[in-house]
Amino acid sequence: MKFNKKSLGTLFAIALGFALSSAANANLVVNGSFEAPDIPDNTWSPEDPGNVPGWLADPDTIEIWDGLNGVASAEGEQHAELNSHNGHGPFNLWQSIATTAGQQYTFSFAYSARNVNGNEQFSASLFDGNITTIGGFTSATSIYNSGTVNNNSGTWTYLTVGFTALTNSTTLAFKSINPNGTVGNFIDDVSVVSAPATLALFGLALTGFFATRRK
Repeated sequence: MKFNKKSLGTLFAIALGFALSSAANANLVVNGSFEAPDIPDNTWSPEDPGNVPGWLADPDTIEIWDGLNGVASAEGEQHAELNSHNGHGPFNLWQSIATTAGQQYTFSFAYSARNVNGNEQFSASLFDGNITTIGGFTSATSIYNSGTVNNNSGTWTYLTVGFTALTNSTTLAFKSINPNGTVGNFIDDVSVVSAPATLALFGLALTGFFATRRK
C-alpha cells in the first residue's frame, strides 16, 4: 500500500494525537480539575473535603467556583480557590498519590490570581510519603513560591516541574501565603504524569510513522 505525503502526515497526526491523549489519561491526580462535586453555573460553593474526591484541606473547606464573576476555568467548568479569607490564616489544599520510588514524573497545574489586592501569594510543594495533615509538617520541597504570577483574574498561567519520587507515595500541596492579606488564588487542571511513559507514547507514535514510510 502506498501513501502520499498528505496521507502520511494525517497518519502521524492521528498517532501523535492518540499518544498525547493516552498520556493525558495517565494523570495520577484524582479530580485535578475540581469538576466534582458539580455546582450550579455562575456560583461558588464552600465544600467539605468529603464532598471533593481526592482532596484534603486545612481549614476543612474547599472553595469550588463555576463561572462566578465571569471567571472561566482553565480546564472544564470548575476550579478551586485557595483562600486565606483576608487574613484569617493560610489555607492548605493537598492530595497524596501513588508513585514509584526512583520514577520520574511531571507535576503541572494552572494558576490565576483573584486580583483583589494585587498581592496574591501561594506556594506549591511536594512531600515524600502519604500524609494526613499539612499542619506542622515541614519537610516539604517547595517547588513554587511567588508573590505574583499575573494579576489578571481569569488569566491562567501553567506551571510545570519534573521530579523523581523518593517513596511509593507523594503528596502535592498548595498553600496560600498571607503576610500582607492575600485573599485568594485560583488553582485548576492539576496533574502528575509519569515522564518516561509520556515519552514512550510519543516514541511509539514516531515508530508507527516511520514504519508506514518504509512501507
